Amino acid sequence: MPFTIPGKFWPDCAFKQKITEQDEADLGLRQILNFGHSIGHAIESESYTRDESLLHGEAILLGMRYELRLSHLYLGCSMEILHQYERFFETIFPGLKFEARVDDLLPYLNRDKKNNQGYRMSLLKKSRPSTNGVLVSAEAIHKCFQDDLFL
Repeated sequence: MPFTIPGKFWPDCAFKQKITEQDEADLGLRQILNFGHSIGHAIESESYTRDESLLHGEAILLGMRYELRLSHLYLGCSMEILHQYERFFETIFPGLKFEARVDDLLPYLNRDKKNNQGYRMSLLKKSRPSTNGVLVSAEAIHKCFQDDLFL
């Protein structure tokens, strides 16, 4: 049976398609779609080593949480934006958690195609647009996983 995308998602799909068509090689504009994916893909990959792996979307949602924290540390994204995301996250996905040591995630980040010289991520300045290719330190990645600093 073919998969049908519900009508309410068509504007999002059309937006992504337009961006992708403008930058098929993912070298510029298309990178705005990468927010949450760097850490999210690392979480997703690490989850495959566990008894219960995460779905791609679940891992990206978690990645967005941590990359928002990096956005605060590097680009001054407001704490209010972080708190809004936390409220959204807990309302829509209560109980979605993934415990991992950052040191277990870093090897996956090292394999990311964007990370040929350090850890590069698409981060948010305030809420939009994203700033692509922000170089972040391993120390900052460790820090963004410390919930008590951000909640």
